[in-house]
Amino acid sequence: MNVTWIDKVVNFTNLTKGCPLHKSNVTPNVNVSVVTLYNMSKKHEQLLFFGITIYSGTFNYTMYALVYKAERSQYNFTLVTRIFTDPKTGAYKAYLTGMNIVPANEKKSLPVGDVILTVNNLTFSQYYWTLNKVLMKLRRGDETNWVWGRSAYELRHLSHLVRLKLPEYNQGKAVGITVAMDLSWSCISSIISCLGSIAGLGFGA
Repeated sequence: MNVTWIDKVVNFTNLTKGCPLHKSNVTPNVNVSVVTLYNMSKKHEQLLFFGITIYSGTFNYTMYALVYKAERSQYNFTLVTRIFTDPKTGAYKAYLTGMNIVPANEKKSLPVGDVILTVNNLTFSQYYWTLNKVLMKLRRGDETNWVWGRSAYELRHLSHLVRLKLPEYNQGKAVGITVAMDLSWSCISSIISCLGSIAGLGFGA
């Protein structure tokens, strides 16, 4: 998986603005450590899960990120999830996800998008499974059903992967904010940043 691309979409250089510690009076001179916790790479599918620790001499904060890419014959699907944790307990606080699907057939490409809020506390795998069910309902009677149907399939698959491959990181529960789109990643990043601010979670892209 392209490290430069991951750095761009997760934005390691600006993580302190997306951290709950940003509103505190700590010094901005912090260090960021990234540790790969799981890495799966197949011919047409890639999954990377890593921990991100932001620290200095006075504090230590850990969050997580998952990057998933699938290259199918009919489309390319990309998803990035950040897991924000409680600074004191380390428990999951919120999932913040942006996902994008690009059909290989340009005639199927439509500038569509939806924001999905999951207000129940869900495990990581339950979160993706719930998003899958939401998209399956969105596709009914909608001219964009092709986009949502394929995205729902990838979310079901990802839910199984998280449950089977990341059991130790599937224990915590959190609420979620998701942006599902057929747009560029720059648009998704801007919307995620805006949503984080509106929700009062202190998240930045």
